[in-house]
Amino acid sequence: MRIARRRSGLFFFCFFSAFVSVLLVGEGSMNCHSVIVRELRRMARRRSTFHHRAIVCAWAMLLLGGISVWMDWMMASAGPGTFMPPPKGTVVFMGLAVLLMLVCAIGGVGLTADCLSEERREGTLGLLFLTPLSGLDVLLGKLVSSAMAAVYWILGILPVLSLTFLMGGVAFGEFFRLVLTLLNTLFLSLAAGLFVSSLAEDARKAITSGIALVIFLAILMPFFASMLIFTLLPYVDTDEAWFVFAVSPVYTLLESGVFPPMAGAGFERFVVSLLVVHAVGWGLVGVAAYWLPRS
Repeated sequence: MRIARRRSGLFFFCFFSAFVSVLLVGEGSMNCHSVIVRELRRMARRRSTFHHRAIVCAWAMLLLGGISVWMDWMMASAGPGTFMPPPKGTVVFMGLAVLLMLVCAIGGVGLTADCLSEERREGTLGLLFLTPLSGLDVLLGKLVSSAMAAVYWILGILPVLSLTFLMGGVAFGEFFRLVLTLLNTLFLSLAAGLFVSSLAEDARKAITSGIALVIFLAILMPFFASMLIFTLLPYVDTDEAWFVFAVSPVYTLLESGVFPPMAGAGFERFVVSLLVVHAVGWGLVGVAAYWLPRS
């Protein structure tokens, strides 16, 4: 019964994501493919597109080697009756999960926070709207092209992450849920960058505001919402107010079971948080698409 609920939850998440994506692309027509080709050609000429991928992979390999050496030293120096650490693969997996979470949360903003404000500074944003392109076409083109560059970061680090299977202590379900969480966090970060870029003109202010928006959604808003609920309704149990944290990708990571000591109450909350974060990302894209032609 529990396995059936998990499969139905995953099916619902995939169906919901595909439905929203097809709906938005259909409403915005297929003109966005011209923006995608244009942006991919621009990104292919940038050296940073390739350097960032190599830097993320190098950091992952350094973290993998450092944790492995530290775990070997601890196990070699442990005497009888000493507390034994968890399996090496589990510790490395948790460390890489934190690193990848930071890369997805901040890196997505860095890719999209200046993509629209740069067009506005160079005076080419108005030229795009002289064509049959709509605001949603431009937003989807920027989103897809930036997402492709960011997904390559994750693909470059997945071989390093998969080495934890050989070290032991990591199940395939944990690996799969982590990948879903990272892709969802990356989408939220890209959407936050697009939202800020549709309003700002200065590159530094856009990137700073985008990072602040991600921090607000991931940490500050659930914290203040929980404090408000527990202050106004002191009789509410902490376990009953978990929904206020569902908007945070950090809560999604904790509920995914990647960190065994902090594992949550079940797979259902993980799916709910995944859906809520995904919906917030599409909401930011929708607001940015509405505001962009009017800015």
